[in-house]
Amino acid sequence: MSAASATPPAGAPWFERVRLGLGRRWPRAGASPRQAFALDLALVVGAFALFTLPELTPVSGLGRGYGSPAAVAVFGALAVVPLVARRRWPTATLASVTAVLCAAALAGVRLTPFVSSAGPALVLAAGTVASRRPRRASLVACAAAAVATSAAGLVAFLLHADQDQDAVQLALVAVGWLAGDALRVRREYRDGLELARRRERAEHEHRVRAEERLRLSRDVHDIVSHTLSMIAVRAGVARHLLADGAEGPARPDTAVEALAVIETASRSALDELRRVLRQSRVPGTDDLAAMPTLADVPALVDTVRRHGLAVTFSAAESPEAGTPSFPLVLETSAYRVVQEALTNVTRHAAATRAWVEIEHRHGELVVTVRDDGGGQAAGSGPGLGLTGMRERAELLGGTLAAGSRPDGGFEVVAVFPVVSDER
Repeated sequence: MSAASATPPAGAPWFERVRLGLGRRWPRAGASPRQAFALDLALVVGAFALFTLPELTPVSGLGRGYGSPAAVAVFGALAVVPLVARRRWPTATLASVTAVLCAAALAGVRLTPFVSSAGPALVLAAGTVASRRPRRASLVACAAAAVATSAAGLVAFLLHADQDQDAVQLALVAVGWLAGDALRVRREYRDGLELARRRERAEHEHRVRAEERLRLSRDVHDIVSHTLSMIAVRAGVARHLLADGAEGPARPDTAVEALAVIETASRSALDELRRVLRQSRVPGTDDLAAMPTLADVPALVDTVRRHGLAVTFSAAESPEAGTPSFPLVLETSAYRVVQEALTNVTRHAAATRAWVEIEHRHGELVVTVRDDGGGQAAGSGPGLGLTGMRERAELLGGTLAAGSRPDGGFEVVAVFPVVSDER
């Protein structure tokens, strides 16, 4: 409820002003302030009609005549009216009900047809305190109410020897406290579950966003790193051929060819970047279909060969493995591993030859890229090459090993577990 709606308009009836005043902080889950106020008002009217009204209209011996009708009506009303505010001020409500019952007992006024004015007001007030206050605080408040009403009953027994008294207040307060405490425990348990679900949803959303950022970072790194490496190599060739003093009839043609390769690679990189960014915003079937797969590895190898690195490619299948059927995300990850490994060879390894092997064994796909370079950990510096490849493998439950070979060169081996999937 907003502040504006909680302010009663000028000339509003008294009950509307009371309802709006109590509804500003109405602590009831699952019900509006209007509904809660109506329920409590019905409890007040019902309690008065069922337990106090019979004392005002003696029929069939129900009324025992302890106290004047006016006193019975006043004390009976004062005992139940505080229940209207029990949700907002539970402790004050219990104190008010207790004070009224004590005063009625000392005045010799009986509010109900039962002994010691036993009625629902004390039970409801004690239960509300137990349900809306911490356990220790509610125990203290209810114990004080039980002691006060019992003590008042004992004094009333001495003051009014013609009236019977008992200690039923102890039982009423105990019943109210147990019921209210059970409701509080249930509500706290329910609220705890809801809080846990909200946290789980928030953590899931955070994890999804983090994974999406990581995936986008890997894809952009793979595309840009590979393409810029090829562009750098070809740009160096063109610069050398077009330098002052370059001779030979084939040099201009070779330079033009290098520039054409740069243009083609740049356009291809832009297309891939647009696809990746478009997919990160609105994933679609067309974008998924355009993702690279194992079938695109030969074309990737041919591109690297045209840039001067001799690459040997082989794809083997173990007899027991059967016909390979890979999920699309696995094929894309394997392709990116080959792409990044070849990029590292081109940029860092100072190699003349490289070997790419893809083998489908029983239950796993093995991707191996090795070279005859100096054996340095290509891409293990401040870049994201090896880190991105390892993350791709681990995301699918696989492993990646990279290191220098005993006979020289560097080797990257990625192992992906294979789960049959229809693409």
